[in-house]
Amino acid sequence: MQTCTTPGNRKKLEEELPSENFMRIHRSFIIGLDKIEAIERNHIVIGKEQIAIAPNYKDSLMEYIGGKSL
Repeated sequence: MQTCTTPGNRKKLEEELPSENFMRIHRSFIIGLDKIEAIERNHIVIGKEQIAIAPNYKDSLMEYIGGKSL
């Protein structure tokens, strides 16, 4: 698993990852879109983890998901 400790590193990582496969959903989280198992309220479920979706990223995620089934 890729981890970053500074905002600059996360920003750089976000720019380097292919946007069709990865999305920032919180200032602290970039997720692999193919790993999403469910969306429950304001959280993404990946395995046993629930990851918060920040309000300022939710519209982009919902636009991406659109008619896709998870």
